[in-house]
Amino acid sequence: MEKNTGEKDGGYPFRVFVSHKVSGHGKAAKKIKRELENYSNKLKIFVSPALSPGIAWNPKVLEEIERADLFVMLYLVQGIEMDWCLYEAGYFEREALKTNRKLICVTNPGSNLPGPLETRQRIEADPAGIEQLLKAIYTDEKKPVRPDLLSRENSDTLNRLIGFILKELGPVKRLALTPRMWITISGTEQIEKIKSGEIPNEVRLEGESDALKEFGVGAEAGITLGEFFEKSEFKRTLEYYVPHVANALKRVMDKRIEQWRIPPVKVTRHGAPKVLVPAYFEQGQDNAYKFEFLVYEPLPNYALGEESDFATLYNLFVLTWQFRWRIIEQWLERLMDLRSLGSRANPDDIDHQVRKFRLDFGSILLEALNRGLDSPRKMLMQFPQEDEKKLLRRIIDPDNGMYTQQMQRLDNAIKEHELDQIVEALIEMKGLNKTLLVLILKRLHELALGKDGELIQ
Repeated sequence: MEKNTGEKDGGYPFRVFVSHKVSGHGKAAKKIKRELENYSNKLKIFVSPALSPGIAWNPKVLEEIERADLFVMLYLVQGIEMDWCLYEAGYFEREALKTNRKLICVTNPGSNLPGPLETRQRIEADPAGIEQLLKAIYTDEKKPVRPDLLSRENSDTLNRLIGFILKELGPVKRLALTPRMWITISGTEQIEKIKSGEIPNEVRLEGESDALKEFGVGAEAGITLGEFFEKSEFKRTLEYYVPHVANALKRVMDKRIEQWRIPPVKVTRHGAPKVLVPAYFEQGQDNAYKFEFLVYEPLPNYALGEESDFATLYNLFVLTWQFRWRIIEQWLERLMDLRSLGSRANPDDIDHQVRKFRLDFGSILLEALNRGLDSPRKMLMQFPQEDEKKLLRRIIDPDNGMYTQQMQRLDNAIKEHELDQIVEALIEMKGLNKTLLVLILKRLHELALGKDGELIQ
């Protein structure tokens, strides 16, 4: 891959990479590219394409960033995260530091740049700022493209071009579709807790009043995470939810862009589940991060109607099958292989795998609460046969049921990172899970045959 060396070799074209938010100025960036290139065949502008979290960078994009003589970021959109733009800028800077190439951020008048870019050159989207940008593009010291465009003789042409660009770059303000919340993580100790799957209780949770109301904590100006726990009606829910959020924040800090796997969570007893989606972050000074979340309500794929036996049994089957597939089928074999290594197993690998397992295990428990399956009594009501009720009580009794005992054993083993205990608990739960699946399917079969309609022969 040919890289820009920055030497005075006069090698044209002069390359400009334009980074922008497609949902904000996608069409405008393409129009401006065509217009600017019309004034010189020595100029080549590459407009960053749309990329989604979890999608690897196209090698073509990386090549264009590396070869760019000038990097321009259009930081003009309010209320929309600038995820990929920030990473494109960071990638360019790692290369540009060696060759003194420029990075210019175009902002709305009076706006500030985010933490990662606050020390970079900023121009405002006004006539003086756009003229400064055109000067950087057309009159570069090493590769001048068309210096005469900035001369007095071409003032009318220049003014028309500035007006065209400003019209296309009209400020775009997109209001968040959901209320926002944010937390600030600062200091080495708090950062280390995030990396180990925790969020410190002293972290302050702030946000728009509607967002706080969504989570049942009123319209306070702010609240610590510890206080949030105390106000929540489902403290155990948050115990399993927070590691998922911490894991997402760690990915953001490590610049690992991938699909978030944060399950929805219900922290109040009424309404649909909600989920906090990391939307944007700023890295400030002194090792501080500010993370912004959207409070999102997932699609209504939870059959919560208590009036329907089918709804409850459906939820119970989905949850039991998910445990079978995601925990027993996928994790038991993996953990048994890891255990078989004995003293040869890498302690860091064990720690990493147990942390990942904890997230999957916790998401299943969150799913149970979201689907309204936190009441054994509600489940027992779906089985009219006394022998089935008796068997189910042995399995799911909240005080001393077999499933309850193994869940507690598994929970403790995860906290202590006891690999042997985790494996043994999962082996015991395999039979319990199988029994529940058979009972649920049998009951669903009975309900289906007992309802109106005839089977097709």
